[in-house]
Amino acid sequence: MVNQPDDTFADKHENDPASHLDSTVNSSSAKQESIVFDDVDVRANDHKVLDTLGEDKSSYTFKGLMRKLGMHQESLSRSLHRLNELGLIEKSDPGYRLTRKGELLAKDNFAHPKISYTPLMQTYIPTNIDVSSIVNSLAGKWFKNLRWLGMIEGEMGHTLQWVSEENSFRVNVRIVGNYLIIETSASNDKDKVQSTVSAYRVFEHVAKLYSNQYGNISMFPVFLNDREAN
Repeated sequence: MVNQPDDTFADKHENDPASHLDSTVNSSSAKQESIVFDDVDVRANDHKVLDTLGEDKSSYTFKGLMRKLGMHQESLSRSLHRLNELGLIEKSDPGYRLTRKGELLAKDNFAHPKISYTPLMQTYIPTNIDVSSIVNSLAGKWFKNLRWLGMIEGEMGHTLQWVSEENSFRVNVRIVGNYLIIETSASNDKDKVQSTVSAYRVFEHVAKLYSNQYGNISMFPVFLNDREAN
């Protein structure tokens, strides 16, 4: 049902040209971090990386950034090296993320373009289910034509992101409280059908996880069509 992922957390650094980046960035006080950013050599591709990593507490693997930004491998590798040298990003287990200094720069200088999403389905997560087990099981997975992008951890919960193989639409899984919501950016009828099929594959994966870990727990998706999720 699920294709073998190319960048799960277990092998997340394989085939990453920037994998030797130092993931440890020296910390400094908030006052020291509020430096004059006019002197920071941030180039066009660097802006794209910072803008993407500036979405809440997001983290992306090297390949996830490549897919999301549509950037060539060598160009992305150079950008990551520059940003690491400037102390703006660091490498963690889930992937690349902003340092405190990078967060300040992204907050002050970039606006994040909004993508419109339509909810497809949602399901209730029983209170005895460990949400982190769902996140860890989904992160890094491929689902047929869906390629893993990355994850955003915000105050409202987790958002896990995938993009279609043709880069024509995205599918998100949002975990908010005790609800799992699957949504898509698909805008035409063909992509909407494909995204719905993909969403159900993701749901089946979560349902199987429930069954394996917690026994006879039934899950039923609520198809939302064009209604908004709660």
